[in-house]
Amino acid sequence: MSSTSAGDCKMQSIEKKPRKKATGWVIALLMLALILAGFLFFSKEKIPPPPKKPDFITLFQTEEDTILALTINPTGGETYTLIKTEDGYAIKGRDSFPLNQDLAASMFDMVRLIRASERIAVIDQANSPEDFGITQDSLTITLRLKNGQQVTTRFGYPLNLESYSQYLMMDGDTTVYLTSDNYPDVCDFTDLQLHTVPGINFTPDLVDAIHVTGERELSLERVNDFWQLTHPYTYPAQPSKVQAVLEKIGKMRLAAYEAEGTEANLAKYGLASPRFVVCLKMAESVISSADTQTGEQSSVRIPAHEQVFQIGRSFDGIGFYCLYEHKIYKATMLSMGFLENLTSDDLALTTPVHLSINALTGLDVAYENRQASFTLEIVEQVAKNNQLVVDEHGRIQYDLWLFAGDRRLDPAPFVAAYTQATKLSASANLPEGYQAAGKPLGSVSLSFEGGHMEVEFFPYDALTLSVQINGKALHMIDKESVQIVLNQLIKAADNPFVR
Repeated sequence: MSSTSAGDCKMQSIEKKPRKKATGWVIALLMLALILAGFLFFSKEKIPPPPKKPDFITLFQTEEDTILALTINPTGGETYTLIKTEDGYAIKGRDSFPLNQDLAASMFDMVRLIRASERIAVIDQANSPEDFGITQDSLTITLRLKNGQQVTTRFGYPLNLESYSQYLMMDGDTTVYLTSDNYPDVCDFTDLQLHTVPGINFTPDLVDAIHVTGERELSLERVNDFWQLTHPYTYPAQPSKVQAVLEKIGKMRLAAYEAEGTEANLAKYGLASPRFVVCLKMAESVISSADTQTGEQSSVRIPAHEQVFQIGRSFDGIGFYCLYEHKIYKATMLSMGFLENLTSDDLALTTPVHLSINALTGLDVAYENRQASFTLEIVEQVAKNNQLVVDEHGRIQYDLWLFAGDRRLDPAPFVAAYTQATKLSASANLPEGYQAAGKPLGSVSLSFEGGHMEVEFFPYDALTLSVQINGKALHMIDKESVQIVLNQLIKAADNPFVR
């Protein structure tokens, strides 16, 4: 076996030669590609975008001052013509007709542009205008222009789409169009619907009494700044409920003129024997105004008077016919329906101790053979310098002085107890015809300027009491709540005033 010496096994070093980088020609190729792409892009002929489809198709357009007359054939009414006059607008041949000028102006403004959103069909042997609801009874609008031109538009069925759409045709054109402009909403009025409607413009704060006669009777009167029912029984009224009625009275609006109040029309509209007659007694008032140029003040005295609304038969389940100032109008349930629903039971007081504490002049309370009597005085606060105390707005500040006989009391416990008393509220109505019997469990007698109210609580069952106010019992109330309040009021007499 041969052997190899160490010298023969020497390792030879191999030197690695560096590779030449190729970044230069790569960059050059990329730049060439970009130049070529740019040349191709900018040299390529641009293709124009397709023309935008118009949003509307104008069928007729003019200025309002070119329109001489506007003839309307409304749905459900007789044809009439509106003309322009020196003072505005009028119905041709009926110059004395009290025309609503705002509605007439809106109609003239609306029809100066007739446009459609799309073409639907062309009338031929396969179809007819009637297929689209365009008939002799359809809403038809005819314009007569100063140049002698006459333009007529007829409207067909409305479509039940997300937005308003309706068929229409122009005379002289066999195309049926679809419009998204609501022409009927502005122009589809009968001549009677264009009659002016009086505004019921009075401040509800001036209402001193409300009397309802007819199918249901009620009288509500303001007595010494307090509202009370005087018919069919005498009972205090709930202030919040009366205020809600007054606010609705202030928002009343007649919807549309219907007819003159002739004997024949009264019978036709159920007003010869109205279902209800509502009489609002208005207090005397003064209307003040100022001249916009000179600033001179003037005032007009309006004497006490009555506003009377007679309610006849209903129509379409949405309103009723109303006789007001010798004319018959439509009134909606939304605006005036509450007049039909006024009842004494709904307006009767449900919070028996409801007077604000600064309205009281005295209070007597009795409960289980114990009783207390209080006299209240509201006195101006006087500072140490003998000047009246006022707040940051200059309003005089007052203190409550409370007495039990000749003893002056700390008013705080009484105020706390009385505040709880004002929170007492009826839990339910008593059965019709209920009469309280026996002795009351307790009572609260309230005295105020110009009046007095006696509140008595009688046993009804184990958990409730009946409430009798000035001898009339309508409601029941939680027994435990009453007992707590009566005890607190009586205990308030045991707290002498400490300076």
